[in-house]
Amino acid sequence: MTFLLFAMGLVLLVVGSSLFVDAAVRIAKRFGLSEMLIGATLVSVGTTLPELLVSATAAFQGHAEMAAGNAVGSVICNTALVAGAVQAIRPSMGDFEGFRRSYSQFFLAACAYALLVLTGGGITRFGAAALIFLFVLYTAQSCRQAKKERQPDAKDAPEGRAAGDLVLTAFSACMLFVGATLLVDNGSAIARLLLVPERVISISMIALGTSLPELLTAVTALRKRHAAIALGNVIGANILNIVLVSGVAGLIRPMEAQPGFMDVDIPVMLLVSLLLAVPGFVGKKLYRWQGVVLLVMYALYIGYLYGAG
Repeated sequence: MTFLLFAMGLVLLVVGSSLFVDAAVRIAKRFGLSEMLIGATLVSVGTTLPELLVSATAAFQGHAEMAAGNAVGSVICNTALVAGAVQAIRPSMGDFEGFRRSYSQFFLAACAYALLVLTGGGITRFGAAALIFLFVLYTAQSCRQAKKERQPDAKDAPEGRAAGDLVLTAFSACMLFVGATLLVDNGSAIARLLLVPERVISISMIALGTSLPELLTAVTALRKRHAAIALGNVIGANILNIVLVSGVAGLIRPMEAQPGFMDVDIPVMLLVSLLLAVPGFVGKKLYRWQGVVLLVMYALYIGYLYGAG
């Protein structure tokens, strides 16, 4: 039964990601928004729902370390695995200004998060409130950018009503949420059957499970030749993991950082983030070698976790 539920979760994620990308692309065209912006906002909100639920639930149940590991592990997974796969398959930036703006916001948030953890020994309620404040600022800036980019008279606007696409977006986001929940719950059960340590489960399998919507959405976006949505989704999801997911979990229950979290996980998060950003900022384009290196780094990181665990 566990393996059947795991498979059902995967099917929901595959179908839901396809519907989500289709609806998001139509919304972007209807309102004249760039695919990078729609990926960094609407798509990333939908695909980050699993991380938010898992971290909030873990915090409520007193597993603050699991909440922290899920958020940072998801950022590492999104950047090294999802963005790495995107660039290895089809290197593309699409919108340099959008990439520069969104990634700068993410990296500032990541540095603020790292500073809070290093100075406070974790995420206190004050630190969590600061992260939520950054989320409010990010949301306000995204709304201003959307208003600036909006072109109501876009010639390529699709036919039909916007309400239908919004309903489809909400429905497919629910499919992603349910699918990821099934995968996390049953994937963790399978891991326990295989005698995998709990710490490794929380920062690898659960983080990977909650990042599957981003991965499958990225694959679907690439297949439909919307690479900017795939990349924008990764960046937006990373921002939300840092400021919203960690902020909400920290407000529920302060998170005390463990030695491995401070010495390994956060440095790896910042390293893979720099590897994706720096060549793009310098050369104004992304490269296939970046994707290959990121994928190798993710494999080495997971290997280290299992070896150390």
